[in-house]
Amino acid sequence: MVGIRIIYALGSAVHLKILVMRAPRFYKLLFLLVLALPLLMTCDKDKTKEKPLIHENGNADDNGETPPPPEHIGGQYFVAPTGSDNGPGSREQPWKSWNKAFKTAQAGDTVYFRGGVYHSSADNGGERDFNSGTDEKPICFFNFPGEIPILDCSHRPLDLGYNKGIALWHAQNIHMKGLQIRNVFQRMDAHAVGLEAWNVANITFENMTIHNVSGEGFLVADYHGTIRYLNCDAYALCDTLQSAVYPTPGSPGQNGAGFHFRAYSDTPGATESKLLYEGCRAWQFSDNGFAGTSVGYVEWNHCWAFNGGDFSGEGCGFKYASTYRENNTLELARVIKNCIGAHNGAYGFSPNNSGDAPMTGRYFHNTAYYNGYKEDIGHGLGYGWIIMQTNSPQAPEGELYANNLSYDNRKGDFHRVRTQETHDTHNSWNMDVTLSDELFESVDWDELRRPRKTDGSLPDIAFMKPKSGTPLIDVGREVGLDFRGEAPDLGAFEIE
Repeated sequence: MVGIRIIYALGSAVHLKILVMRAPRFYKLLFLLVLALPLLMTCDKDKTKEKPLIHENGNADDNGETPPPPEHIGGQYFVAPTGSDNGPGSREQPWKSWNKAFKTAQAGDTVYFRGGVYHSSADNGGERDFNSGTDEKPICFFNFPGEIPILDCSHRPLDLGYNKGIALWHAQNIHMKGLQIRNVFQRMDAHAVGLEAWNVANITFENMTIHNVSGEGFLVADYHGTIRYLNCDAYALCDTLQSAVYPTPGSPGQNGAGFHFRAYSDTPGATESKLLYEGCRAWQFSDNGFAGTSVGYVEWNHCWAFNGGDFSGEGCGFKYASTYRENNTLELARVIKNCIGAHNGAYGFSPNNSGDAPMTGRYFHNTAYYNGYKEDIGHGLGYGWIIMQTNSPQAPEGELYANNLSYDNRKGDFHRVRTQETHDTHNSWNMDVTLSDELFESVDWDELRRPRKTDGSLPDIAFMKPKSGTPLIDVGREVGLDFRGEAPDLGAFEIE
Protein backbone atom coordinates (compact mmCIF):
# COMPACT_ATOMS: atom_id res chain seq x y z
CA MET A 1 0.00 0.00 0.00
CA VAL A 2 2.85 2.38 0.88
CA GLY A 3 4.58 1.60 -2.40
CA ILE A 4 1.43 2.43 -4.36
CA ARG A 5 1.18 5.86 -2.56
CA ILE A 6 4.81 6.68 -3.38
CA ILE A 7 4.37 5.75 -7.05
CA TYR A 8 1.19 7.83 -7.17
CA ALA A 9 2.95 10.78 -5.63
CA LEU A 10 5.89 10.50 -8.01
CA GLY A 11 3.53 10.19 -10.92
CA SER A 12 1.59 13.25 -9.84
CA ALA A 13 4.80 15.24 -9.48
CA VAL A 14 6.00 14.27 -12.96
CA HIS A 15 2.62 15.12 -14.45
CA LEU A 16 2.65 18.48 -12.65
CA LYS A 17 6.14 19.23 -13.96
CA ILE A 18 5.04 18.52 -17.56
CA LEU A 19 2.06 20.86 -17.17
CA VAL A 20 4.27 23.63 -15.84
CA MET A 21 6.81 23.21 -18.70
CA ARG A 22 4.06 23.50 -21.29
CA ALA A 23 2.33 26.50 -19.60
CA PRO A 24 2.90 30.10 -20.74
CA ARG A 25 5.52 32.17 -18.87
CA PHE A 26 2.91 34.09 -16.84
CA TYR A 27 1.46 30.91 -15.34
CA LYS A 28 4.94 29.57 -14.57
CA LEU A 29 5.67 32.65 -12.43
CA LEU A 30 2.28 32.41 -10.77
CA PHE A 31 2.89 28.75 -9.93
CA LEU A 32 6.29 29.51 -8.34
CA LEU A 33 4.75 32.30 -6.26
CA VAL A 34 2.09 29.92 -4.91
CA LEU A 35 4.80 27.46 -3.89
CA ALA A 36 6.85 30.17 -2.15
CA LEU A 37 3.96 31.80 -0.25
CA PRO A 38 3.95 29.39 2.75
CA LEU A 39 7.69 29.89 3.15
CA LEU A 40 7.33 33.68 3.13
CA MET A 41 4.55 33.53 5.70
CA THR A 42 6.70 31.33 7.95
CA CYS A 43 9.71 33.66 7.72
CA ASP A 44 7.56 36.70 8.55
CA LYS A 45 5.78 35.11 11.49
CA ASP A 46 8.28 36.25 14.16
CA LYS A 47 8.20 39.82 12.87
CA THR A 48 4.48 40.13 13.55
CA LYS A 49 4.62 38.93 17.15
CA GLU A 50 3.62 41.41 19.84
CA LYS A 51 6.32 42.87 22.05
CA PRO A 52 6.93 40.95 25.28
CA LEU A 53 5.08 41.37 28.52
CA ILE A 54 7.07 41.34 31.75
CA HIS A 55 5.65 38.76 34.12
CA GLU A 56 5.70 38.53 37.91
CA ASN A 57 8.76 36.27 37.74
CA GLY A 58 10.70 38.99 35.93
CA ASN A 59 10.92 37.21 32.59
CA ALA A 60 9.68 38.41 29.23
CA ASP A 61 7.71 36.34 26.74
CA ASP A 62 9.74 34.30 24.25
CA ASN A 63 11.35 36.13 21.35
CA GLY A 64 10.98 39.46 23.15
CA GLU A 65 13.44 42.17 22.31
CA THR A 66 15.10 44.18 25.09
CA PRO A 67 17.20 47.25 24.51
CA PRO A 68 20.96 46.96 25.03
CA PRO A 69 22.35 48.45 28.25
CA PRO A 70 23.83 51.92 27.96
CA GLU A 71 27.53 52.60 28.09
CA HIS A 72 29.09 53.21 31.50
CA ILE A 73 32.48 54.05 32.92
CA GLY A 74 34.41 50.93 33.87
CA GLY A 75 33.53 47.31 33.29
CA GLN A 76 30.14 45.75 32.64
CA TYR A 77 28.99 42.51 34.21
CA PHE A 78 25.83 40.44 34.08
CA VAL A 79 23.92 38.15 36.44
CA ALA A 80 21.19 35.67 35.44
CA PRO A 81 19.26 32.90 37.22
CA THR A 82 20.80 30.36 34.81
CA GLY A 83 24.35 31.70 35.13
CA SER A 84 27.40 30.38 36.97
CA ASP A 85 29.62 32.12 39.49
CA ASN A 86 32.59 30.30 37.93
CA GLY A 87 32.13 32.24 34.69
CA PRO A 88 33.48 35.67 33.72
CA GLY A 89 30.19 37.51 34.34
CA SER A 90 29.85 38.45 30.69
CA ARG A 91 26.57 38.82 28.84
CA GLU A 92 27.09 35.38 27.28
CA GLN A 93 28.38 33.77 30.50
CA PRO A 94 26.70 35.65 33.38
CA TRP A 95 27.16 35.04 37.07
CA LYS A 96 24.41 33.36 39.05
CA SER A 97 24.38 34.91 42.54
CA TRP A 98 23.88 38.47 43.70
CA ASN A 99 26.61 38.02 46.29
CA LYS A 100 29.17 37.27 43.57
CA ALA A 101 28.25 40.53 41.86
CA PHE A 102 28.33 42.57 45.07
CA LYS A 103 31.78 41.42 46.19
CA THR A 104 33.36 41.59 42.71
CA ALA A 105 32.26 44.96 41.30
CA GLN A 106 34.74 47.78 41.77
CA ALA A 107 34.57 51.56 41.38
CA GLY A 108 33.14 52.49 37.98
CA ASP A 109 31.68 49.04 37.25
CA THR A 110 28.06 48.40 36.30
CA VAL A 111 26.33 45.07 36.94
CA TYR A 112 23.10 44.21 35.10
CA PHE A 113 20.71 41.67 36.63
CA ARG A 114 18.58 39.77 34.13
CA GLY A 115 14.91 39.18 34.89
CA GLY A 116 13.77 36.18 36.90
CA VAL A 117 13.64 34.81 40.43
CA TYR A 118 16.92 34.32 42.29
CA HIS A 119 16.63 32.12 45.36
CA SER A 120 19.11 33.57 47.82
CA SER A 121 21.98 31.26 48.67
CA ALA A 122 23.33 33.53 51.42
CA ASP A 123 22.89 32.87 55.12
CA ASN A 124 20.63 34.98 57.31
CA GLY A 125 23.18 37.79 57.23
CA GLY A 126 22.06 38.56 53.69
CA GLU A 127 23.69 39.16 50.33
CA ARG A 128 26.63 41.38 51.24
CA ASP A 129 30.39 42.18 50.99
CA PHE A 130 30.18 45.35 48.91
CA ASN A 131 33.11 47.40 47.71
CA SER A 132 32.95 51.20 47.48
CA GLY A 133 32.80 53.47 44.48
CA THR A 134 33.94 57.06 44.26
CA ASP A 135 32.17 60.33 43.51
CA GLU A 136 33.33 60.15 39.89
CA LYS A 137 33.02 56.38 39.56
CA PRO A 138 30.10 54.91 41.54
CA ILE A 139 29.33 51.20 41.48
CA CYS A 140 25.99 50.56 39.77
CA PHE A 141 23.74 47.52 40.28
CA PHE A 142 20.91 47.82 37.76
CA ASN A 143 18.11 45.67 36.43
CA PHE A 144 18.61 44.83 32.76
CA PRO A 145 16.35 47.25 30.83
CA GLY A 146 12.78 45.99 30.65
CA GLU A 147 13.33 43.07 33.05
CA ILE A 148 12.60 42.48 36.76
CA PRO A 149 15.18 40.63 38.87
CA ILE A 150 13.72 39.31 42.14
CA LEU A 151 15.75 38.18 45.16
CA ASP A 152 13.63 35.59 46.98
CA CYS A 153 14.79 34.79 50.54
CA SER A 154 12.15 32.21 51.43
CA HIS A 155 14.53 29.23 51.21
CA ARG A 156 16.90 30.40 53.93
CA PRO A 157 17.11 28.38 57.17
CA LEU A 158 15.97 30.51 60.09
CA ASP A 159 18.68 29.44 62.50
CA LEU A 160 19.94 32.89 63.50
CA GLY A 161 18.44 35.75 65.48
CA TYR A 162 18.15 37.98 62.42
CA ASN A 163 17.45 37.81 58.70
CA LYS A 164 18.44 40.37 56.07
CA GLY A 165 17.73 40.33 52.37
CA ILE A 166 20.69 42.56 51.46
CA ALA A 167 23.23 43.91 53.96
CA LEU A 168 24.99 46.99 52.54
CA TRP A 169 27.61 47.76 55.18
CA HIS A 170 30.69 50.02 55.26
CA ALA A 171 30.31 51.20 51.67
CA GLN A 172 29.78 54.42 49.75
CA ASN A 173 29.02 55.73 46.26
CA ILE A 174 26.70 52.92 45.20
CA HIS A 175 23.61 53.14 42.98
CA MET A 176 21.03 50.32 43.04
CA LYS A 177 18.14 50.41 40.58
CA GLY A 178 15.19 48.25 39.52
CA LEU A 179 15.79 45.35 41.92
CA GLN A 180 13.18 43.55 44.03
CA ILE A 181 13.49 41.74 47.37
CA ARG A 182 10.80 39.54 48.87
CA ASN A 183 10.03 36.91 51.52
CA VAL A 184 12.45 37.86 54.30
CA PHE A 185 10.93 35.96 57.21
CA GLN A 186 11.65 35.69 60.93
CA ARG A 187 11.61 33.21 63.72
CA MET A 188 10.66 34.11 67.29
CA ASP A 189 12.58 37.19 68.52
CA ALA A 190 14.34 37.57 65.14
CA HIS A 191 14.93 40.91 63.47
CA ALA A 192 14.12 40.90 59.75
CA VAL A 193 14.86 43.62 57.20
CA GLY A 194 14.68 43.66 53.43
CA LEU A 195 17.63 45.98 52.73
CA GLU A 196 19.83 47.21 55.55
CA ALA A 197 22.33 49.98 54.81
CA TRP A 198 24.67 50.61 57.72
CA ASN A 199 27.67 52.94 58.05
CA VAL A 200 27.21 54.13 54.46
CA ALA A 201 27.48 57.36 52.48
CA ASN A 202 26.30 58.67 49.12
CA ILE A 203 23.95 55.82 48.25
CA THR A 204 21.05 55.95 45.77
CA PHE A 205 18.18 53.46 45.75
CA GLU A 206 16.01 53.89 42.66
CA ASN A 207 12.88 52.01 41.58
CA MET A 208 13.49 49.38 44.24
CA THR A 209 10.63 47.24 45.58
CA ILE A 210 10.63 45.28 48.84
CA HIS A 211 7.65 43.27 50.07
CA ASN A 212 6.61 40.43 52.35
CA VAL A 213 9.13 41.12 55.08
CA SER A 214 8.66 40.22 58.74
CA GLY A 215 9.98 43.59 59.86
CA GLU A 216 11.40 46.60 58.05
CA GLY A 217 11.58 47.11 54.31
CA PHE A 218 14.37 49.71 53.96
CA LEU A 219 16.66 50.58 56.89
CA VAL A 220 19.53 53.07 56.78
CA ALA A 221 21.57 53.68 59.93
CA ASP A 222 24.74 55.49 61.00
CA TYR A 223 24.99 57.20 57.64
CA HIS A 224 26.65 60.35 56.36
CA GLY A 225 26.81 62.14 53.04
CA THR A 226 23.62 61.96 50.94
CA ILE A 227 21.25 59.00 50.93
CA ARG A 228 18.52 59.10 48.29
CA TYR A 229 15.44 56.93 47.80
CA LEU A 230 13.79 57.59 44.44
CA ASN A 231 10.49 55.94 43.42
CA CYS A 232 10.84 53.01 45.82
CA ASP A 233 8.02 50.84 47.21
CA ALA A 234 7.76 48.86 50.46
CA TYR A 235 4.67 46.87 51.40
CA ALA A 236 3.41 43.83 53.35
CA LEU A 237 5.66 44.45 56.36
CA CYS A 238 4.73 42.88 59.70
CA ASP A 239 6.71 41.13 62.43
CA THR A 240 3.99 38.68 63.39
CA LEU A 241 6.34 36.68 65.65
CA GLN A 242 8.16 39.57 67.28
CA SER A 243 8.24 39.47 71.07
CA ALA A 244 8.49 43.23 71.50
CA VAL A 245 8.37 44.71 75.00
CA TYR A 246 6.23 47.66 73.89
CA PRO A 247 3.44 48.31 74.52
CA THR A 248 3.47 45.08 76.54
CA PRO A 249 5.90 42.13 76.52
CA GLY A 250 5.17 39.77 73.66
CA SER A 251 3.70 42.36 71.29
CA PRO A 252 3.90 41.50 67.57
CA GLY A 253 3.65 44.19 64.93
CA GLN A 254 5.86 46.85 66.55
CA ASN A 255 8.72 46.51 64.05
CA GLY A 256 6.85 46.41 60.74
CA ALA A 257 7.96 49.55 58.87
CA GLY A 258 8.38 50.67 55.28
CA PHE A 259 11.33 53.09 55.54
CA HIS A 260 13.33 53.46 58.76
CA PHE A 261 16.31 55.75 59.36
CA ARG A 262 18.71 56.41 62.23
CA ALA A 263 21.66 58.83 62.49
CA TYR A 264 22.82 59.89 65.97
CA SER A 265 25.27 62.68 66.74
CA ASP A 266 28.07 60.24 67.61
CA THR A 267 28.18 59.12 63.93
CA PRO A 268 30.85 61.18 62.12
CA GLY A 269 29.19 63.39 59.52
CA ALA A 270 25.64 62.69 60.71
CA THR A 271 24.83 66.33 61.38
CA GLU A 272 25.81 67.29 57.82
CA SER A 273 23.97 64.32 56.28
CA LYS A 274 21.02 64.56 53.90
CA LEU A 275 18.34 61.90 53.58
CA LEU A 276 15.96 62.35 50.63
CA TYR A 277 12.77 60.41 49.90
CA GLU A 278 11.16 61.21 46.56
CA GLY A 279 8.15 59.48 45.01
CA CYS A 280 8.26 56.61 47.52
CA ARG A 281 5.34 54.57 48.86
CA ALA A 282 4.82 52.46 51.99
CA TRP A 283 1.65 50.49 52.63
CA GLN A 284 0.34 47.51 54.54
CA PHE A 285 2.89 48.05 57.33
CA SER A 286 2.11 46.99 60.86
CA ASP A 287 3.67 50.01 62.59
CA ASN A 288 5.28 52.87 60.61
CA GLY A 289 5.37 54.01 57.01
CA PHE A 290 8.30 56.44 57.29
CA ALA A 291 9.96 56.80 60.68
CA GLY A 292 13.25 57.38 62.41
CA THR A 293 15.62 59.77 64.11
CA SER A 294 18.39 61.90 62.66
CA VAL A 295 20.41 64.92 63.68
CA GLY A 296 20.75 65.70 59.96
CA TYR A 297 18.40 66.94 57.26
CA VAL A 298 15.52 64.72 56.08
CA GLU A 299 13.08 65.48 53.27
CA TRP A 300 9.98 63.77 51.87
CA ASN A 301 8.72 64.86 48.47
CA HIS A 302 5.59 63.31 46.87
CA CYS A 303 5.62 60.27 49.16
CA TRP A 304 2.60 58.19 50.22
CA ALA A 305 2.06 56.17 53.42
CA PHE A 306 -1.23 54.33 53.73
CA ASN A 307 -3.09 51.31 55.09
CA GLY A 308 -0.84 50.95 58.15
CA GLY A 309 -1.50 49.37 61.52
CA ASP A 310 -1.69 45.70 62.42
CA PHE A 311 -1.43 43.56 65.57
CA SER A 312 0.03 45.82 68.29
CA GLY A 313 1.56 48.08 65.65
CA GLU A 314 -0.02 51.51 65.68
CA GLY A 315 -0.03 52.52 62.03
CA CYS A 316 1.80 55.86 61.82
CA GLY A 317 2.12 57.31 58.33
CA PHE A 318 4.96 59.83 58.76
CA LYS A 319 6.85 59.90 62.08
CA TYR A 320 9.29 62.56 61.08
CA ALA A 321 11.06 64.38 63.90
CA SER A 322 12.04 61.99 66.68
CA THR A 323 15.44 62.78 68.18
CA TYR A 324 15.27 60.86 71.46
CA ARG A 325 16.68 63.68 73.60
CA GLU A 326 19.34 64.74 71.08
CA ASN A 327 19.26 68.28 69.73
CA ASN A 328 18.92 69.02 66.04
CA THR A 329 20.24 72.52 65.68
CA LEU A 330 20.03 72.83 61.89
CA GLU A 331 18.48 75.96 60.49
CA LEU A 332 16.19 73.66 58.52
CA ALA A 333 15.96 70.04 59.67
CA ARG A 334 12.80 68.59 58.07
CA VAL A 335 10.76 69.20 54.92
CA ILE A 336 7.57 67.35 53.95
CA LYS A 337 5.81 68.48 50.79
CA ASN A 338 3.07 67.07 48.56
CA CYS A 339 2.80 63.88 50.61
CA ILE A 340 -0.22 61.74 51.56
CA GLY A 341 -0.93 59.88 54.80
CA ALA A 342 -4.18 57.93 54.50
CA HIS A 343 -6.06 55.11 56.20
CA ASN A 344 -3.49 54.60 58.97
CA GLY A 345 -4.44 53.29 62.37
CA ALA A 346 -2.73 55.91 64.55
CA TYR A 347 -2.22 59.11 62.53
CA GLY A 348 -1.15 60.51 59.19
CA PHE A 349 1.66 62.86 60.29
CA SER A 350 3.42 63.60 63.57
CA PRO A 351 6.92 64.68 64.71
CA ASN A 352 6.67 62.11 67.54
CA ASN A 353 9.07 64.26 69.55
CA SER A 354 7.25 64.43 72.85
CA GLY A 355 9.66 65.76 75.46
CA ASP A 356 12.45 66.15 72.89
CA ALA A 357 14.12 69.31 71.70
CA PRO A 358 12.18 71.08 68.95
CA MET A 359 13.51 71.21 65.42
CA THR A 360 12.77 73.52 62.53
CA GLY A 361 10.62 72.02 59.79
CA ARG A 362 8.48 73.16 56.89
CA TYR A 363 5.43 71.16 55.96
CA PHE A 364 3.61 72.24 52.83
CA HIS A 365 0.82 70.86 50.65
CA ASN A 366 0.24 67.53 52.38
CA THR A 367 -2.97 65.51 52.69
CA ALA A 368 -4.17 63.44 55.66
CA TYR A 369 -7.29 61.34 55.15
CA TYR A 370 -9.13 58.82 57.33
CA ASN A 371 -6.39 58.20 59.88
CA GLY A 372 -6.80 57.21 63.51
CA TYR A 373 -9.16 54.27 63.31
CA LYS A 374 -7.06 52.51 66.02
CA GLU A 375 -7.80 55.33 68.44
CA ASP A 376 -8.31 52.85 71.28
CA ILE A 377 -4.52 52.34 71.42
CA GLY A 378 -4.39 55.48 73.55
CA HIS A 379 -1.67 58.12 74.18
CA GLY A 380 -3.36 60.77 72.07
CA LEU A 381 -3.61 58.93 68.76
CA GLY A 382 -6.45 59.09 66.29
CA TYR A 383 -5.82 62.26 64.26
CA GLY A 384 -4.67 63.42 60.87
CA TRP A 385 -1.89 65.59 62.32
CA ILE A 386 -0.54 65.46 65.88
CA ILE A 387 1.90 68.13 67.14
CA MET A 388 3.76 67.08 70.30
CA GLN A 389 4.90 68.91 73.42
CA THR A 390 8.67 69.54 73.30
CA ASN A 391 11.11 70.51 76.05
CA SER A 392 11.22 74.14 74.89
CA PRO A 393 8.85 76.91 75.97
CA GLN A 394 8.73 78.23 72.41
CA ALA A 395 8.08 76.81 68.98
CA PRO A 396 11.17 76.59 66.78
CA GLU A 397 11.90 79.69 64.75
CA GLY A 398 11.29 79.09 61.07
CA GLU A 399 8.74 76.32 61.60
CA LEU A 400 5.75 76.51 59.26
CA TYR A 401 2.73 74.33 58.46
CA ALA A 402 0.94 75.71 55.40
CA ASN A 403 -1.48 74.67 52.63
CA ASN A 404 -2.12 71.27 54.22
CA LEU A 405 -5.40 69.39 53.94
CA SER A 406 -6.76 67.08 56.61
CA TYR A 407 -10.17 65.42 56.31
CA ASP A 408 -12.33 62.69 57.81
CA ASN A 409 -9.83 61.53 60.44
CA ARG A 410 -11.29 59.57 63.32
CA LYS A 411 -10.85 61.87 66.34
CA GLY A 412 -9.98 65.06 64.51
CA ASP A 413 -8.03 66.54 61.65
CA PHE A 414 -5.43 68.41 63.72
CA HIS A 415 -4.42 67.95 67.36
CA ARG A 416 -1.96 70.16 69.21
CA VAL A 417 -0.59 68.52 72.36
CA ARG A 418 2.05 71.13 73.06
CA THR A 419 1.32 74.40 74.79
CA GLN A 420 3.78 76.33 72.61
CA GLU A 421 2.46 78.23 69.68
CA THR A 422 2.43 76.34 66.38
CA HIS A 423 3.28 78.29 63.27
CA ASP A 424 0.49 77.07 61.02
CA THR A 425 -1.55 79.01 58.49
CA HIS A 426 -3.73 78.49 55.43
CA ASN A 427 -4.46 74.87 56.36
CA SER A 428 -7.88 73.25 56.16
CA TRP A 429 -8.08 73.10 59.96
CA ASN A 430 -7.61 76.82 60.50
CA MET A 431 -9.62 78.11 57.58
CA ASP A 432 -13.36 78.70 57.29
CA VAL A 433 -14.13 75.75 55.00
CA THR A 434 -16.51 72.82 55.45
CA LEU A 435 -15.10 69.62 53.95
CA SER A 436 -17.15 66.84 52.36
CA ASP A 437 -16.65 63.98 49.91
CA GLU A 438 -18.28 66.02 47.18
CA LEU A 439 -15.32 68.42 47.09
CA PHE A 440 -12.98 65.72 45.75
CA GLU A 441 -12.76 63.77 42.52
CA SER A 442 -12.42 60.56 44.56
CA VAL A 443 -12.03 59.41 48.16
CA ASP A 444 -11.04 55.86 47.20
CA TRP A 445 -7.68 55.45 48.94
CA ASP A 446 -7.11 52.12 47.17
CA GLU A 447 -6.01 54.16 44.14
CA LEU A 448 -2.76 54.80 46.00
CA ARG A 449 -1.57 51.24 45.33
CA ARG A 450 -1.97 51.38 41.56
CA PRO A 451 1.00 50.23 39.45
CA ARG A 452 3.66 52.79 38.72
CA LYS A 453 4.16 54.32 35.31
CA THR A 454 6.65 52.75 32.93
CA ASP A 455 9.27 55.32 33.92
CA GLY A 456 8.88 54.31 37.59
CA SER A 457 7.07 57.46 38.70
CA LEU A 458 3.90 57.49 40.79
CA PRO A 459 0.60 56.59 39.10
CA ASP A 460 -1.97 59.19 38.13
CA ILE A 461 -4.85 59.15 40.61
CA ALA A 462 -8.01 61.08 41.39
CA PHE A 463 -7.90 60.36 45.14
CA MET A 464 -8.23 63.53 47.22
CA LYS A 465 -7.83 65.82 44.24
CA PRO A 466 -10.03 68.88 44.79
CA LYS A 467 -12.62 69.51 42.13
CA SER A 468 -12.41 72.71 40.15
CA GLY A 469 -14.44 75.54 41.64
CA THR A 470 -14.42 74.20 45.21
CA PRO A 471 -13.32 76.29 48.23
CA LEU A 472 -9.99 74.38 48.25
CA ILE A 473 -8.76 76.05 45.07
CA ASP A 474 -6.56 79.16 45.04
CA VAL A 475 -6.85 79.73 48.80
CA GLY A 476 -3.35 78.77 49.95
CA ARG A 477 -0.30 80.87 50.67
CA GLU A 478 2.83 81.20 48.57
CA VAL A 479 5.60 79.06 50.05
CA GLY A 480 8.11 78.94 47.22
CA LEU A 481 6.55 76.04 45.29
CA ASP A 482 5.02 76.25 41.81
CA PHE A 483 1.27 76.76 41.58
CA ARG A 484 -1.39 77.58 39.01
CA GLY A 485 -4.03 80.26 39.35
CA GLU A 486 -4.14 83.18 41.72
CA ALA A 487 -2.81 81.25 44.74
CA PRO A 488 -1.82 77.67 45.67
CA ASP A 489 -4.48 74.99 46.25
CA LEU A 490 -4.76 73.07 49.50
CA GLY A 491 -3.43 69.54 49.79
CA ALA A 492 -1.03 67.33 47.86
CA PHE A 493 -2.31 68.19 44.36
CA GLU A 494 -2.30 71.40 42.38
CA ILE A 495 -5.06 71.06 39.80
CA GLU A 496 -5.09 72.57 36.32
